[in-house]
Amino acid sequence: MERYGKIRLRNPVRRMGACDICGTETNVVMDHDHDTGCLRGSLCTSCNFGLGYFHDDPARLQKAIDYLRAAEANPNPQPYPTARGRPQFRMIARQGDGHVRLRNDGRWEASYALGGGKRRSFYGRTRDEAVGKMREARA
Repeated sequence: MERYGKIRLRNPVRRMGACDICGTETNVVMDHDHDTGCLRGSLCTSCNFGLGYFHDDPARLQKAIDYLRAAEANPNPQPYPTARGRPQFRMIARQGDGHVRLRNDGRWEASYALGGGKRRSFYGRTRDEAVGKMREARA
């Protein structure tokens, strides 16, 4: 192992580049194991903080993944009240500059940003129908 400052390198050839988790090339830092002091790789600050919040525990991360997948598979999301007391459905999925949500009237809405604060929306009786219409228009 080669020394990198006070930290030992497992792979001395490895240097910072893109984040090893999400692939972004901005705000990339060298991640290290707090127990051993060995570098693990390059992470953006968001992914690095995310691992820290889960205490670098793979079991906690797996539970978070299971939680998100279960919520994603729920065909009937429950509304939550807003400050005005009206139900507001949470955003179901986000992909880039688009999102999908279940409207209060029971229809699904998929939309994406056009720029200048404008959005284009597509509606369907099912989530897949709304997303399909959006993907077709963007292709």
